[in-house]
Amino acid sequence: MTHIFLTDRFPPTIDGVGDYSFFLAAELARQGQPVHVICSKQPQISAPAGVSVQPVVERWGSDTIPVVLDLVQKIRPDRFILQYVPYGFDPLGLPFFLPKLLRQIRRAGVRTCVMFHEVHIRPGGLKGWLIGNLQRHIARRLCRHADTVVTSNEFYQEMLAPFHSDIRVIPVGANVVVEPQSEIARRQIRKTHLSDASFVVATFGKRDISALKRAVGGLREEGVGLLVCGATPPPAPPPEGRGDVEYTDVYSDWAVASPLSLGGGAGGGVAYTGHLSPTELASHLQCADLFVLPDPVTTGGEGGTSLKSGSLAAAFAAWLPVVGIRGDMSREPLRHGENIWLAENGDAETLHEVILRLKNESALREKLRMNGKILYQEHLRWEVIAGEFLNLLTHPTTNS
Repeated sequence: MTHIFLTDRFPPTIDGVGDYSFFLAAELARQGQPVHVICSKQPQISAPAGVSVQPVVERWGSDTIPVVLDLVQKIRPDRFILQYVPYGFDPLGLPFFLPKLLRQIRRAGVRTCVMFHEVHIRPGGLKGWLIGNLQRHIARRLCRHADTVVTSNEFYQEMLAPFHSDIRVIPVGANVVVEPQSEIARRQIRKTHLSDASFVVATFGKRDISALKRAVGGLREEGVGLLVCGATPPPAPPPEGRGDVEYTDVYSDWAVASPLSLGGGAGGGVAYTGHLSPTELASHLQCADLFVLPDPVTTGGEGGTSLKSGSLAAAFAAWLPVVGIRGDMSREPLRHGENIWLAENGDAETLHEVILRLKNESALREKLRMNGKILYQEHLRWEVIAGEFLNLLTHPTTNS
């Protein structure tokens, strides 16, 4: 069975959906499935073994349709799989051309699949209401022209349920390859980045970590350090005469330091690794004692940690106890207190309390660690994910 993936970006460009496409394509190819990837033009491409990557799209839009159709005619795939996220294909999040493309591919006799990494934004103000409804309209039309619809979590499944007769859930796998790390190597990484820390908290991914930094800053006396893995840059030094403020790298502005600021203490601190290869990232994760994923959540509980995250899967793959944030997207098989700890919110005070509790309760950390590894083995390995995809693509439920 020959597959075509359509995705915006592809490694080494940093992009979560691109990483997902890379690892799924690599595993399908390893299982003997021919895979082609169509993506936007990039200076470099990292193609997995057995995967043909076609970086042919200059700019996404209606002009893309004949370019993609031409490749479909040449490759003659059995399945065309759209890796969909609204803002990946249009800066406003409104890729109206995609349903037209999918319709024409389906008319050419190729079975179509849409993997919804996101569906639509939730209403918030007039602009949010308008864009959200337009994105919902696009999602409905994509489902209309899809033989198979997949998403990563039950919340998105419920969003899509009115548009298709059978929405399948297959979670996102790890965006790193984790090989067991020796204790010597683990200690060396800790010594390099946080030599004074007796307890290391790790995080990575494109998220606001300002509250997490303040939480760890309040635990310096406890010897807690924060290892920020990946390309997130360290904050710039404060301007002259502004020693009472802390730079927040997400919002690029200055904010008055909270009582849980990063000053003073007996150990710990914050260390930034800078860009790491997937192998290096896996090694750095394994040197930690705890992983915290500060997923955004509103005061009304919208958002939170879910299995749409490759970073979350990577933490489970690294066999770490994990702290996430509780929200309406936090569903089974994530279970609070069993295979993950879901903090009630992501503010500094709450994260401070959760990290301190897990630091002091080694039995609870071990329980989360062991059950998190079981979750990874049963649901998040790429062999499992690719197998579920192949079974679904072989026996699709056509939209009625």
